[in-house]
Amino acid sequence: MVEIGNTLREARRARGLTLEEVEEETKIRKKYIMAMEMEQFEVLPGPIYAKAFLKNYAKFLNLNLDEIMDAFKQKQGVVETVQEEHNKPVPKKKVAAKRKPPYPLYAATVLLIAAVAVTVVYGAGGLWKNNAAVQEKEPQNGQIAAGDPDQQQVPDQDNTADITGVKVDLNVVSSRSWIQVIVDGEQ
Repeated sequence: MVEIGNTLREARRARGLTLEEVEEETKIRKKYIMAMEMEQFEVLPGPIYAKAFLKNYAKFLNLNLDEIMDAFKQKQGVVETVQEEHNKPVPKKKVAAKRKPPYPLYAATVLLIAAVAVTVVYGAGGLWKNNAAVQEKEPQNGQIAAGDPDQQQVPDQDNTADITGVKVDLNVVSSRSWIQVIVDGEQ
């Protein structure tokens, strides 16, 4: 039987190649090349990769591919038989099913936050604009602003009586309205 590791190593050295040069040419990582040369095939990612890497490496070194692959199959057959005899059946662990993230919940939350933000920015912005317009038009000392026919007379603070339990009905007839409430001399 052919010694795979020694055959690979001797062929590489005969060609004067370093592990780094073989890695560059074959695109097989250096640690896997070393594992094949030391016949530590369990280091490779799996039996399929081991077979593919070995085949690629043997072709690169111009070795007899049939001999190398037959030796590998025999070695793998011996390894598998030994492993089957020594390994007891291992109970399978239950793998927790991955829960999908609740994307609809995320989307609803983002939309809700966006709606609140828009309401605050545009709603409050409209109130600030209306408040500024009201302060410009606000008459002083109960006087009606000149040239403003929609303006109703604001009662003078001195003429108001103290009334408790006041009920106020407000009927808004246009989209822009304002109301001023003064309690104990403060707005």
